[in-house]
Amino acid sequence: MIISEEQARLFFRLWISLLDFVNKKAKINKNLYGMRSPKGLPLRPLSSIRKHLWLNRILIDEFVELNPEKLSHAELDIIAGWKKTVFDSFVVLRHLKSGSIFLPISQADKAFIVRGIQSTWNEMLQGSPLPIIVDTALLPFCGLIISDGLVVTRNVILVGGAKKDANQHYRKIKETGGVLKAFNI
Repeated sequence: MIISEEQARLFFRLWISLLDFVNKKAKINKNLYGMRSPKGLPLRPLSSIRKHLWLNRILIDEFVELNPEKLSHAELDIIAGWKKTVFDSFVVLRHLKSGSIFLPISQADKAFIVRGIQSTWNEMLQGSPLPIIVDTALLPFCGLIISDGLVVTRNVILVGGAKKDANQHYRKIKETGGVLKAFNI
């Protein structure tokens, strides 16, 4: 399951504006000043900017307060909600119609149902056998959970007992109500 085209355009406009602000503020990569679109952006420098953001979330408050892009209150609220982002390694357990199930490595009591932005997770992971481990950031967006668009897959596939353990762990989380389709904002 993916978000709508309109939502994808909104996400990328807000996301790139925030990354551009962080890049300029932290002086990470001068060649990327003035970013407007995700198309053609180099992944390694973009990942450095994103990592700096998630390690310094106060920059979200600064962006919202300064509002350098003259965004609406609703758009600023979306960005402010990104302070709840979970930046982690995740086990992608399975794909559902409503999204894909992500189990964070560092939070044993949570699972997230995550939608793709422009492609389903099955497409993004190129049909890799599940479960698989990925590094990404999950963030709230329009009442849903998406990634920040930057995903690194690990060359680790869980099989046998590890796969069974992951499924049992998910069932326990599900029983306790820990499966989130949206962040509480």
